[in-house]
Amino acid sequence: MTSTILIAGIAVIGTLLLVFSKAATPTTSLTLSPPSGIYGSTNNFTVTIREDSSTQPVYAVGAILNYDATKLDFVSANNTGSPFTGIAQLSSPAGSGKVNINLFIPSVPGQAGPGSTTGSQIVANLTFKAKAGVSSSTAMTFTGPATANNGVFSSADNSNTWNGVTTGGTYTIDSTAPTVTWNSPASGAVVAGNAVSVSANVSDNNGVVSSVVLIPGAGKTPINMTGSAGVYTANWDTTQGFTDGSYYVLSITATDPSGNATTTTRTVQVLNSKPDLVMTPSSVTLSPANPVKGDVVSVSAVIQNGGTSGIAAGTSKSIALKVDGTTVQTIIDTQAIAAGSSITLNFTTPWTAVWGTHNIVVTADSANQIAELSESNNDGTKPIVVYANGDVDNNGLVSQSDLNLVLFNWGSSAQTRATGDLTGDGNITQADLNLVLFNWGK
Repeated sequence: MTSTILIAGIAVIGTLLLVFSKAATPTTSLTLSPPSGIYGSTNNFTVTIREDSSTQPVYAVGAILNYDATKLDFVSANNTGSPFTGIAQLSSPAGSGKVNINLFIPSVPGQAGPGSTTGSQIVANLTFKAKAGVSSSTAMTFTGPATANNGVFSSADNSNTWNGVTTGGTYTIDSTAPTVTWNSPASGAVVAGNAVSVSANVSDNNGVVSSVVLIPGAGKTPINMTGSAGVYTANWDTTQGFTDGSYYVLSITATDPSGNATTTTRTVQVLNSKPDLVMTPSSVTLSPANPVKGDVVSVSAVIQNGGTSGIAAGTSKSIALKVDGTTVQTIIDTQAIAAGSSITLNFTTPWTAVWGTHNIVVTADSANQIAELSESNNDGTKPIVVYANGDVDNNGLVSQSDLNLVLFNWGSSAQTRATGDLTGDGNITQADLNLVLFNWGK
């Protein structure tokens, strides 16, 4: 019987020791929210101290939060939203780099002992201001529980339940503005249309840009630019609210999350009313129209102004004639060309035809002296094939094969040069045979 009582007593004592051991284990955490962030130089930011005692009822918090007073100024503190409404201390001596926190839950009238709370709770909200010119990271830490009154205290037995983890948070103070580099349009460019592409490269030292805004001239409506891989673009409609012929200062402003901003500008001219010198294959005329080897070929060209404004008399414009990429002649013309009208130019330097396939190209405004609606339609290209006289099969030599083609189609009508019609009248006759025989072996 005695041994049974002893064993039971030992069991009870063991259970009590286990209970007190668990109660004494400090598990309450002190943390900062947010634990990190990027803030601009001279900007205010707030961090919140929280405690989490889980199911342990607690009634008081004592803590010292350390910060770098060379990088941050303490602004204010409050316990808004905290159950620890009693304030014994919540302040930071000037330049000390420490915030002293001693808060408690007051007793409830008619209730023995202090009030209490459990779970995750706000302790205090602390506001700091980054010092001007600072651009670096800075840490905040708690002073450990070895210091008197530092901890989170149990309402049951006044024991310190804080787990002693002093880690607070690390914050980046950013005073570096983004970098903006223009891509387009070029400075001094003449722009037109309802979708002028504006582009810039934008980067930031922390890799984050919160906004990039284009203002297309003083007092104009801002346009948000969108970006990918550091390239930001926007389309600008120059046809609405912009005076034709006027110059506008475009500005791009890039801002990072810390509020640092960079603005860069460039000036362009809006010119929606412009001429447009248009050339097509039919714009180019050859004489003779189908030259053969050795012919001296004269070239003329019709230059059409398909734009919305005219070119005044006296305005220089280069008109170039090229054969197979080689310049034959360039004319500097100063005639007026009204919108919708045209002029005809005759090149005075002829081209001597050589056997083979060629491209005859006349380029209007070959020196890009005229600002046009389009710069892609200035070439009039006329491809031609130059035959040798008597060379029916166009192999460069008048021989038996050419004679055979003429004889095979002798007397036929609706023929082509490739079948023996060397004179171009559609018929195979003595005249065609004479050309073969006259040029035999050439």
